[in-house]
Amino acid sequence: IGADELSCMKCSNSFNTAERIPRLLPECGHTLCSVCVEELIKASANGIFECPDDKVLCGNGKKQAADFPKNQSLFRLLQKQASVIVKEKPTPKGNECDQHKKKFEIVCLDCKKRLCSKCALFG
Repeated sequence: IGADELSCMKCSNSFNTAERIPRLLPECGHTLCSVCVEELIKASANGIFECPDDKVLCGNGKKQAADFPKNQSLFRLLQKQASVIVKEKPTPKGNECDQHKKKFEIVCLDCKKRLCSKCALFG
C-alpha cells in the first residue's frame, strides 16, 4: 500500500485514527478525511455536496462527518500501522521525520515512539 492510498484525495493529508478519520461516501464509495467532510458539509446549503473526485452528489442532508461511516478496512489498517514494531532508533526531536521529511502523525502503542506514516508502514 502506498502513501496515496492512506491520504485524503481532497487535502492530501494522511488519514489517522484521531482527527483525520477515513470517512466513506456511500453514494460513490470514495473516502475522504473527516476534516474535509466537515468542510464540505459546512460549505453546502443543505448537507448535500459533490464528491471531489467524481462529482456524485453525497451527504443526503447529513449534519456532521461522524454521520458518515468510517472506512472500516482502512481504519483497521491505520490501527495496525500505529502498533507496528519499529527498528530500534531514538525518537527524533522536533515535529518531522528526518528520513522522509514528513510530520509525525503516529505514536507506536508498543514503544511510544513518534512516527511519520511512511516509517510506520515501511519501517
